[in-house]
Amino acid sequence: MSEPKPRLLIITADETLRLRLTELVKARDYPLFSATSDGAARDAVQGPMAALALLDAALPPDPLALCQTLSEHMSVLVLTCDDAETDAFYAAGAGDVSPLNTPDTALMRRAELLIRADRQRQTVTALERRWKQTFEYSRAIQLLINPATGAIVDANRAACAFYGYPIEQFRQKKLSDLDATPQHPISDASSTLYSFRHRTASGLLKGVKLYSSAIDVDGQTLLHTLVFDSSKRLIAEENVLEQRRLNEALRKTAAAVNSSLDLETVLDRILEEADEVMRGESINLALVEGEYARIVRKRGVAADPANPAFALERLRIDDLALLQRTFKSHRPAIISDTRLDPAWRMLAETDWIMSSLCAPIMDGETVLGFLTVDSSEPQHFQLRDAERLKTFADSVSTAIRNARMYEQLRTQAVELEARIQERTQQLETERRQLRSILESMTDAVIFTDFDGQNFIPIYLNDAARRLLGYSLDELVPARHILRGTDLSDDQIAALIARIEEGLFRDGTYSYTVRLRRKDGSTFDASATVSVVEPTGTGFSTVNVIRDITREMQLSAQKSQFVAYASHELRTPITNLKTRLYLLRKQPERLETHLAILDEVTDRMRRLVEGLLDISRFERGVIAIESRPRVLQQVIQQAVMVQTAEAERKGLSLRLTLPEEPIMIEMDEGRMLQVVTNLITNAINYTPAGGSISVRVVTARDRGGVPAYAIVEVEDTGIGISPEHIPHLFEPFYRVQSQIDGTGLGLPISKEIVELHGGRIGVESEPGQGSRFSFWLPIIRAERPDPAAGSPAAV
Repeated sequence: MSEPKPRLLIITADETLRLRLTELVKARDYPLFSATSDGAARDAVQGPMAALALLDAALPPDPLALCQTLSEHMSVLVLTCDDAETDAFYAAGAGDVSPLNTPDTALMRRAELLIRADRQRQTVTALERRWKQTFEYSRAIQLLINPATGAIVDANRAACAFYGYPIEQFRQKKLSDLDATPQHPISDASSTLYSFRHRTASGLLKGVKLYSSAIDVDGQTLLHTLVFDSSKRLIAEENVLEQRRLNEALRKTAAAVNSSLDLETVLDRILEEADEVMRGESINLALVEGEYARIVRKRGVAADPANPAFALERLRIDDLALLQRTFKSHRPAIISDTRLDPAWRMLAETDWIMSSLCAPIMDGETVLGFLTVDSSEPQHFQLRDAERLKTFADSVSTAIRNARMYEQLRTQAVELEARIQERTQQLETERRQLRSILESMTDAVIFTDFDGQNFIPIYLNDAARRLLGYSLDELVPARHILRGTDLSDDQIAALIARIEEGLFRDGTYSYTVRLRRKDGSTFDASATVSVVEPTGTGFSTVNVIRDITREMQLSAQKSQFVAYASHELRTPITNLKTRLYLLRKQPERLETHLAILDEVTDRMRRLVEGLLDISRFERGVIAIESRPRVLQQVIQQAVMVQTAEAERKGLSLRLTLPEEPIMIEMDEGRMLQVVTNLITNAINYTPAGGSISVRVVTARDRGGVPAYAIVEVEDTGIGISPEHIPHLFEPFYRVQSQIDGTGLGLPISKEIVELHGGRIGVESEPGQGSRFSFWLPIIRAERPDPAAGSPAAV
């Protein structure tokens, strides 16, 4: 079967030239369509793709710009009567330039040569795509090696990930550079594979087996080498030995720290054993005291009490990034390089610290303290070190808890001796048991006396004091537990009447109410009141109060999600039904209806993809596939795609980039999504005649080394009111306007930037335009001076 002939596009406003070209094309059975203006030609590009455009050089207003646009989609043959224009059209992307008086036969021969060249390019592109699928994108580790020199010509992504080298560095190495066994390779008797021990970029030794076969690449014979990882068994054996050593250390630790109930002795022994388990230049033990962590023991660098660093005994947890991360996550946290972490607090007495590891000491869900190990080398700590320190911290938490409980028990014993003359031992024991139960409860418990009009508090457990912020003495004068409610006096009286009725009828009553804490913050509470025992004037009750704010917020978010999805999907579904109805009634307008159906379904697809992205980000199931990339290339691609839309709206879109390439570890597709979102928003909210500026600058540390890249998208649009700015990055939040949108672009962009270790923000004033910007950490080309300090924007 012969290959179908491609479509041709004739673009001219000259009727005589159009008839001439149409007859030539039809005589050779080429399908064609024509355009008589610049706008019609640009619209035709969006339709069925043509293989060749025959462009009249005299077509107004700007045939050079039109040629450049068309050349991005098809081959272009320009017809001109001015030889001086030839070079300009070639520069604009024309495949060929022919005089208008060229004979018909010669003109069609030149056109068919361009068509054949286009087909050959398509064939080459298909072959390159097939090679990428079988080599570059394969999960198997593959190398191309020059057999004469041993040089690595190419490596696929799996090889880069396995060895830890970027592709540019791989191509500068030989196979022998990877080999950690200089002796001759040992052949495996059970196969034709050869066994080696290769060293990765991180210095890790891995056992590998290589199988090579000769292939021809561009006329050169190369070795196509498959690499098989055989190091799992060796790693497993090493892990077993490492675990045995750790178990022995933990056994010794448990015996040492649990041999005493004296807290000071326990703390000394914990630090002694931790110094044996962990490798670092400094290790300290801190105990949590409210919002602070108090350093109680130190060993190693700066452990001398005469040293100024030792004076930092009491640290605010929220002021130190490492402690804050550990406290909130209940998991170990690592700062691999303090110079690259923007949240690291650089102090004169700790400027020697290049990497730090911290693990929480937990008692159930409560953080008792922290074990922190510091090193003067960046990248010193790995995940395995974090797990070791966490295991050690878990093993000593019981000793700290027991020592603290022992101290508490000694204190309670002294207090009990003072009361023994007033109460019997049995009553005191029962009271302690009841208090322990109540104080250990996570729900707020309040005992009250009901005198017929008010519920007067007589006891609050610790959870109640934390929840409400009031002490018992502060609640008693109010004469009811609803002191902090927003209800009026009449509403409170009505609620008390309903509680009383429920207690008399069922002995218990449940209700929900919004309460206000002592500090002024409010929360939604679920309260259950139960009768305990009758009194002379009424009865005693126990009130159990639980903070259900988060539950109600989740319920509201669920309702908001359902309402939003229903609202956003209702309109396109209605349009779909309408167009299907019209399609049956008006089959002659099939193309019009199909175009609208495509637009509607594409809007539904974008909405569903946005909702899925938000859901995946919230559940943490989206993984960023990062690798080193030049940031300017991503920015240029986004601006190039949006330039046509900006010009269509009469906007000026300017791009300013530094000449020096900026390398960022990033997922190119996701980062392109962020930049496109910001530029699209700027276009949508900027009136005609306005301008949009896209800039990339760098922030340097105090040593002058680039630390961060800053991408800014600034417009002269309508701006944003101050009350909207705090909510712009919340899902489904949209400023009321005539611009269609889902309210998901900015929240998704925020998640992507933060997953890359950056942050995003906005500055705006109504009528003055907006500037969105985000920061990304730059890949360091070389290790900077440790004395350089923290980064400063320039």
